[in-house]
Amino acid sequence: MTIEVGEKLRSWVGYSNLIGSGPERYIELSLGILLAALLLRFVLQQTITTVLTLRASALAPSGSRRLSGWVKPLDYLESDVWAADGAGERFVARRKEAINRLAAHFQDHCAKSIAWGNNIRDSFSDLRFTDTNRVPFPFMRTMREKFSLCSVVTESKRPRLRDLDGNWSLDVSGSYGLNLAGFDHYKEWMKGGLEKVKDLGAVLGPLRPIVADNTSILKSISKLDEVSFHMSGTEAVMAAVRLARFNTRRKLIVCFSGAYHGWWDGVQPGLGSERTIADCLTLKDMRHASLDLIRHRAHDIAGVLINPVQSFHPHFASSQRYDFAHQRHTQDRRLIVTVRRMVAEAARSLQHKSHTAHL
Repeated sequence: MTIEVGEKLRSWVGYSNLIGSGPERYIELSLGILLAALLLRFVLQQTITTVLTLRASALAPSGSRRLSGWVKPLDYLESDVWAADGAGERFVARRKEAINRLAAHFQDHCAKSIAWGNNIRDSFSDLRFTDTNRVPFPFMRTMREKFSLCSVVTESKRPRLRDLDGNWSLDVSGSYGLNLAGFDHYKEWMKGGLEKVKDLGAVLGPLRPIVADNTSILKSISKLDEVSFHMSGTEAVMAAVRLARFNTRRKLIVCFSGAYHGWWDGVQPGLGSERTIADCLTLKDMRHASLDLIRHRAHDIAGVLINPVQSFHPHFASSQRYDFAHQRHTQDRRLIVTVRRMVAEAARSLQHKSHTAHL
């Protein structure tokens, strides 16, 4: 048996042309072993990277994109809307009566606002876009038939807004975070700012002297060395990503599930993006597996985007995400960590008296 195995091995090696006279055969054999070792190392590295990536990746963005093609448009009939959860006839009747009563209330008390919205809706795509996101899509048609709402405001007083019909309501969203300091403060600051530039007006290209003051204030708040001004958070993120990619010569950007970094499709790997994003990796939020993957793939990553205050994960305090970002930054100085500190730093900036005079 041993002789037969030996003969077979000898014949196979001879067939492979690896045994023969002369040193060139040993060189070929050495090169073959080296190439096999390199191939094995590559396969192992790819396997480890794949496992770590799957372990840390947030599956919702990519999964929702793949499943979206299977989901067909669905509009509940009005009779199905009230019983979508299988409620009994008594509750269906109460729901229908309550919705009709609320719709009638808005028709009576918001007639001017509704008429204004209906008049501009066909010419103003933003208004139509927001209309499609008020409720889950199966209920959309019925709700749009019942409620043709439009929030048109003309005056503010402390935390309240006055609409076109004269109704006062509480601005519970703070204008999506913009109205952090309150309407009265902003009106005072706008008045002071207009006073400072009334002799100049609007210019594009030349700089006002006040830019130096604002730069100094923002540096003291952020504790950073430089300041760059942008028209929106989306534009600022786009600029930060481009700078990170240019200076690192890498393409991959990392963000975390639940964070919002603007409407640029380069940081929107989930639903709503028109293209598949291959250079933005969305990881699970506040997980050590995500840190492990970032450490493992640091040579591929141009930058990490962190949103300290997330509307989708409000149970984590912003300070926790600062610590999370700091941990990643101190572990690997090869990474550029961009922390969006709009809300947290804006609140801190209100303590500066000079802020009220210049902004």
